[in-house]
Amino acid sequence: MSSLGSSLLATALTKNHSLHLIDLQHNRIGSDGILPWLGRMLRTNGTLCELKLTHNAIGDRKASELLAALAPPPTTEAEQIKRSMARRRTEAIASFSSKPAVAMKLQSTHEESFNTVLTTLLLGNTGISDEAASQLGSVLRGNTTLTYLDIASNNFTTSGHIMIAAGLSQNTCLRYLNYNDNRMEQSAGITLVLALKTHPRIETALFQDCWSGALIGMRLAELLKETTTFQTIDLVVLVVKWKNLVDITNVSCCAVEPLSFATTWVH
Repeated sequence: MSSLGSSLLATALTKNHSLHLIDLQHNRIGSDGILPWLGRMLRTNGTLCELKLTHNAIGDRKASELLAALAPPPTTEAEQIKRSMARRRTEAIASFSSKPAVAMKLQSTHEESFNTVLTTLLLGNTGISDEAASQLGSVLRGNTTLTYLDIASNNFTTSGHIMIAAGLSQNTCLRYLNYNDNRMEQSAGITLVLALKTHPRIETALFQDCWSGALIGMRLAELLKETTTFQTIDLVVLVVKWKNLVDITNVSCCAVEPLSFATTWVH
C-alpha cells in the first residue's frame, strides 16, 4: 500500500461511522506506506474495534504513532500539576466566554483525545523494537478497552521487555496476549511472569520460544499455583532444568481448570 493509498484510506475512515474491523495483514506495508493515517485516524474514529497489521514492516516510528493514539504517555508529578493548572485556566476562561465554540477550542489545545473503542490490536512481526515497547508500556498502563494484543515475533531487547512488563503489571483489561517468538534474557522473563502473576483478568498467554533458565521454571510454578484467571498458557520450547519441570507439572495438575498447558520440554 502506497502513501497515497493510506492517505485515501485515512480520509475514508475519519468519515466512516460503521466500520468495526480492518484487516491489513500480509500487505507488504512499509514505514512509508502507512503514512500519515494511523494515529490521526485512531484519535477520531469512534467505531473501529479491531485493527490487524501483522506481517507488515511498519517499524517503530509509525507503530509508536499508532500506539500514542491509544493512551496518554506517562507524566511526571510536575507535568500533572502543569496540566491541571492549564485545565483550570481553560475552565475559568470558558465560564466567562459568551462563545461556547471558542471555549471548546481553547480546551482542546490542552487536552488531546485518545481512542476508547479499540479492543483488538495485531502487531505481530511488524519490525518493532524498544522504541515502540516504551509506548506499548504506556498503552498497557493507561488504556482501558484493549483486550486482545498480538506482539509476537518482534525485536525487543531486555530493556523493551521490561518496559512492556511494567505496563502489564498495571493493566486491568487485557485478556489475550500473544508474545510468541520473542526470545529474552532470564531477568526479563521473570519480570514478565511476575506481571502476569498479579494480572486480574488475563486468560490466555502465548510464550512459545521465549524463555529459558532455572528461575523461570520456579516463577511459572508460582504463577500456576496462584492464578485464578488463566485458561491457556502456551510455553512450547521452554528450556528448564528437570527439577523445575517437576515443580511446574505438579502444580499444573492443581491449577484452575480448564487449563491448556501446551509444552515441549528441552533439558
